Amino acid sequence: MLIQQKKNNLRKTLNRFSPFNDFTYDHGWKVNYKETKKVKTGEECKWITKGAPPYEFRVFECEDIVETQIFYKGHPRELADVNGDGKADIVGFGDHDVWVSLSNGNNFGQIKSWNKHFNNSDNGWMTDKHIRSVADVNGDGKADIVGFGENEVRVALSNGSSFAPYTVWTHDFTYTNSHWRVDKHIRKLADVNGDGKADIIGFGENEVRVSLSNGNSFGPYTVWNQHFAYNNSDWRVARHVRTVADVNGDGKADIIGFGENEVRVALSNGNSFGSFRVWSTHFTYNNSGWRVNKHVRIVTDVNGDGKDDIVGFGENEIRVSLSNGSSFQPYTVLSSDYTYNSGWRNYKHVRTVADVNGDGKADIVSFGDSKVLTKLSEY
Repeated sequence: MLIQQKKNNLRKTLNRFSPFNDFTYDHGWKVNYKETKKVKTGEECKWITKGAPPYEFRVFECEDIVETQIFYKGHPRELADVNGDGKADIVGFGDHDVWVSLSNGNNFGQIKSWNKHFNNSDNGWMTDKHIRSVADVNGDGKADIVGFGENEVRVALSNGSSFAPYTVWTHDFTYTNSHWRVDKHIRKLADVNGDGKADIIGFGENEVRVSLSNGNSFGPYTVWNQHFAYNNSDWRVARHVRTVADVNGDGKADIIGFGENEVRVALSNGNSFGSFRVWSTHFTYNNSGWRVNKHVRIVTDVNGDGKDDIVGFGENEIRVSLSNGSSFQPYTVLSSDYTYNSGWRNYKHVRTVADVNGDGKADIVSFGDSKVLTKLSEY
């Protein structure tokens, strides 16, 4: 009866938050796409003999060396409170602008350009090399842009109506300077020490590195855990989801890793992540058939108790497993909407969970073919 009731509640709330008609596939927003260009990489110069005897002559000619290069581009879309009113807003990284649509609690408003950096076309941000995310790194209650670029991590602070010009906060965790790769290493932003400012958590080759925010920059990284890394424990981006969220309600974000057979959690004590413990055996690769390329797993607070829960968009249904502070409880089914078998695809559609109406409970927000659809939490 509980499962059926959850389904009914969510269906009733479908129209309480109005659908939105931008940031979607039909409007040109793509998760990832390939662009091929011919690029001049140099010149080849040489003496050439022309004419015929007795009128031969030599000329020095240069030809462009042109290579065909492939660029992987895309339009990340995230939900975060950028104006400090307690409601998550849409932030979309477009071809030429960073676009924002503010939530008023009932719908998303008209999109506006908040920044000209961090885009595909003008500044060369590529989905196969760079990460762009949004989190409150200075503790003022407004989420800021954090971009992991070629050589530096760039931050553009929100003033509530736009993102300021970027400043460089660290040179670590980047493509060239420290050899971080999108297909091997995960970088997340969350407050791991409870000071109200989001920090960098990087799942690297051999260790989990943390760089704390002081409100103006990210400090030198320290190693917080030896597990959940590429070499040490064989965690793979293509098979395993690793994220960071506060699952025990102490105000400090913890590691949650969806592994081969179990969901492992390493709690933060403010200075490091402890040894992992198994909190669930569902939502994993082997035990229940969850796949990175088909299914979405997010950890966030859906019932407003201060502890983040698992929300999984699966093959046929959305499953939720609530945290009790020491484990994830058996899942309940919320809906059959927004799932793989109802036509939602990771390569086309973005599905996420965030509190868009300010009631303290995270809601489902799905970017479909033509509309952004929202289902409010009824916990």
